[in-house]
Formats: sequence, C-alpha cells, structure tokens
Amino acid sequence: MLEYVIIGGAQAGLSMAYHLTKLDKKFLIIDSENEIGASWLNRWDSLKLFTPTEYNHLPGLKFKAKKGHYPTKIEVANYFKSYVKKFQIPVQLNTLVTAVTKTEKGFNVAYKNGEILALNVIIATGPFHIPYTPPCHTKISEEIFQMHSNYYKNVNQLQNGDALVVGGGDSGYQILNEISKDASRKVYFSGLTKVNSIPQQFLGKTLWWWFTLVGFLSFNKYSWIGKK
Repeated sequence: MLEYVIIGGAQAGLSMAYHLTKLDKKFLIIDSENEIGASWLNRWDSLKLFTPTEYNHLPGLKFKAKKGHYPTKIEVANYFKSYVKKFQIPVQLNTLVTAVTKTEKGFNVAYKNGEILALNVIIATGPFHIPYTPPCHTKISEEIFQMHSNYYKNVNQLQNGDALVVGGGDSGYQILNEISKDASRKVYFSGLTKVNSIPQQFLGKTLWWWFTLVGFLSFNKYSWIGKK
C-alpha cells in the first residue's frame, strides 16, 4: 500500500513528486508513455515553450539555459529526465491506467498488467489529450489532406497547394506561423481574427519580466485587475 500514486509524469506530476520526496512520503509516478518527457516529444518539431527560461524552473532545480531563451520540446524533455535522476523519483512507465476505484482502505489503480493500491491518488495528466475533429470534416473531398494538430510534425507532411489552419489556440497559431513561411503556398486561417496580442519584448526586457515587476502574475483572478 503506497501513500500516494501520481498519474502523469510531466511538469505537474514531477513537481508534486518533489514535494512528496521532501516530506519522505512513499509514492510512485505512473505514466502511459515509454519515456519521461514523451508528452512534449510527441508534438510538432518546431514547438517551443511560451515562457522564457527564468520562468520554467520546477521546484528544486533550475532550467539550464540562458535568460530570455524559449526552450524547445527536446530541451524540456531532457530537463524532465534530469529532474527524475537528480531527485531519484520512482517512475513506472508504459502503464496506462484503465480504472481508479475507491475501496475501504484507499484506492485501487488498475492498468493492463496489474493494479496498485494507494491511500491517495493524484491526477496529473493535464487536459486536451483526446483530439477532436468537427463532424463536418466528413463532407470534405478525399482529395484534400486533413490532419489534426495532434499528428502534425512539420510542413513536409502536407500536400502541395494552399492550406487552411482551423483553430485559434496556441497550437493553431504556432502551426499557422510555421506553414505561412512557406512561400510556395497560400495559407488561410479559420478562427478568431480579433485576438489581442502583446509583444514578447518591451524596452529590452521580456514581457514576463515586466509582469513580475508590477505583480501582474500574482493578481487573484477574482480581483478587479485579474478580471480585466
């Protein structure tokens, strides 16, 4: 019987593991992937974090890169691996949880090849893991190549000709930016076109530096400024 089972071995799960280690708790991280950092490595090739190095540290270990640098997905994955090694965090990979059941003594965490008993279960899997494609995609000609961002790696996967990026989230904008640099094709965008944006740099400092200076990052979301 473990004290804690953490489901998910990325930034949230690793941060929780650090604090449990400091408290000398008996725990285990389980993850469905075959390596630490896979949730980042499986994304598109050119992916970078949206925050510079100085805001990407997990507790207890600094992210080794120069200030103002926006890490790649490979740098993030390698940082996670070094984090596990430094704090000797117990991790069980290739473990896809199929059910979590409450028992009289705690929880039963079931997976394909067995089960784990624990007093507490922490879900650290993150959102948006199931790709969603609107039903209308079935009405588009089979000659048009369609791909969800979850499977996009780079422009070499696309057919020759014009392209349409649907969706104005972080993934949509980054992929739109990459595809639009290809001069051989016209690129269209479907989504909110009136999105307010602010520069990454201002007067030689990152936007995050200014946010920290004025306390913007610590405002409660229910405060007047937080709501704005």
